[in-house]
Amino acid sequence: GVSPGIVIGKVIKYIPSKIKVPHKKINNELVNKEIERFLSSLKKSKIQLKRVREKTLKNIGEEEARIFDAHILLVDDPSLINPTKNKIKENKINAELAWKQTIDESLKLFEEIEDEYISIRSKDLEDIGYRVMKNLLGLEEEVLFFVEENAVIEAKDLMPSETALIDLKKVVAFVTDLGGRTSHTAIIARSLEIPAVVGLENVTMLAKSNSKIIVDGNSGEVIINPTKSSLNKYSKKIYYYEKKKLELIKLKDLKAVTKDGKEIELVINIGSIKEAENA
Repeated sequence: GVSPGIVIGKVIKYIPSKIKVPHKKINNELVNKEIERFLSSLKKSKIQLKRVREKTLKNIGEEEARIFDAHILLVDDPSLINPTKNKIKENKINAELAWKQTIDESLKLFEEIEDEYISIRSKDLEDIGYRVMKNLLGLEEEVLFFVEENAVIEAKDLMPSETALIDLKKVVAFVTDLGGRTSHTAIIARSLEIPAVVGLENVTMLAKSNSKIIVDGNSGEVIINPTKSSLNKYSKKIYYYEKKKLELIKLKDLKAVTKDGKEIELVINIGSIKEAENA
């Protein structure tokens, strides 16, 4: 698991909408108009990202909000903008196709580097590629994805812009096919103090919507459609885990003093109001 805790909840599948990219040849007269359309979609994306950053800062915390700073930089990145403009000019193709080709080429470079940090950055690129593409196609921003109580969000992977769309107040855990300890889902889960198990490879194939599910972020175990015996076992685990947490909370305001009476100052990094309250 990438975020501790144990819950029993209900599977809510998150399936992102798919986009069909149009392939068009354009006349010389339309080249400048197509470039303007592309630049306009970048401006719109930047405005959206600033709004999402503010919302994330308010609802989750500074660390998660900073993810969108990277996205804002990508929208202004000449290494993405210039090749797209050149493709429109030289190949006489529509902005959507030119943007897709530029993003695909950049993602291919990332794929060749086996590094977890680079893998996360490729997700940022994928996310920004998707956002700009939606704006080019004139698609509306997706509405908030509302969920019922005790929701365990199940997805192939979650991009930053997707978690910004989920009503996180009722979410008790995350399970994904892809991802690692530094993935966006893991960071969000730790900030919200809810369990998450990622990199399961095929959980989206095995767990259907509304199935009962046990998520143990401590051991990394996920049990789909648990038996009565498993439910009883994990209900007890949850009870003792929460009891232990309460015992530790009682100790948090006590002074840190060594056996020989020396007082030690303990400090902690926090990234959100919730973390400050629990520190």
